[in-house]
Amino acid sequence: MHFRGCSKHIALRVCFIKKLIQDGILNVKQCPTAVQTADIRTKALPRVPFENFADQLLGNKHVGDK
Repeated sequence: MHFRGCSKHIALRVCFIKKLIQDGILNVKQCPTAVQTADIRTKALPRVPFENFADQLLGNKHVGDK
């Protein structure tokens, strides 16, 4: 990878994370969109997922509860 100027800090972070993964310090797992609670703060969501994530964040119910 070759980065210049403003994107150089991104290269440093990418290399650092790659090293952590290779050393077994960091384990990255895929997480389905249906359980991406952070989506509530990053994009517009349909009503049902929004309400589910809001309830989880407010402690009204836990993942997997019905």
